[in-house]
Amino acid sequence: MLAKPLLFLSSYAVLFALLAIRIDQPAARWTMAGLSIAGILSLILILRLNKSQTRAEHTISEVSNAGSEAAAYLAGYLLPFLVVANPTAADWLAYALFLIVALVINVRTGIIQVNPLLFLLGYSIYKVKSTTGATFYIVARGRLLPGEQIRTTSLSDEVRVLRKA
Repeated sequence: MLAKPLLFLSSYAVLFALLAIRIDQPAARWTMAGLSIAGILSLILILRLNKSQTRAEHTISEVSNAGSEAAAYLAGYLLPFLVVANPTAADWLAYALFLIVALVINVRTGIIQVNPLLFLLGYSIYKVKSTTGATFYIVARGRLLPGEQIRTTSLSDEVRVLRKA
């Protein structure tokens, strides 16, 4: 239930770090740094808790790297470069509204798998079709190949994590 909002927070951890560097106001800088750390910790927590979930077996029929989907997602990362060093209350309201819209889109759509922090931590994201016809994303270290039999745990309805046998 909390996985999607926590994944959203983690997906913006790098953005919050960039904002912490960019903003001159001490309270805002510390808030952004705190949000960045919270995002990193939330991803670590989610991945650790996810290890204990029931594993499902799949045989891959088709696989493609979903990294190209990250390009569109990174447009949101332009925000720190548009931010003024000393934002006004109106600026903060605009930034907050942007994040609220991004949260709603992330939680209600499948783009939750596009998480720059996962890429920075050495994971790849694959779009996979199983031999049963199910299509989902897999977070994995290493390559996935058609015909490969894998075990996964569920991170959300459309995102799974590759687990060792």
